[in-house]
Amino acid sequence: MITTIYGTGKVTMTMIKNESEAREALGNLISIINEAIAKGVAPAPREKIRVEPMEIYKYLPQTNCRKCSE
Repeated sequence: MITTIYGTGKVTMTMIKNESEAREALGNLISIINEAIAKGVAPAPREKIRVEPMEIYKYLPQTNCRKCSE
């Protein structure tokens, strides 16, 4: 299961078997978040960095197969 929590409060889940599994996972997530808030735990702010396209290109296979339409 992959869970994404957005700053707006929206939560999305993928790779879930059914609604009851999603509700159980969401309940667990709420408990974990509430425990963290009670303990005063906050995530460290992340620094945003700019990545240049050529920097990403260096890590691609550079086969130019056109499967990704690029």
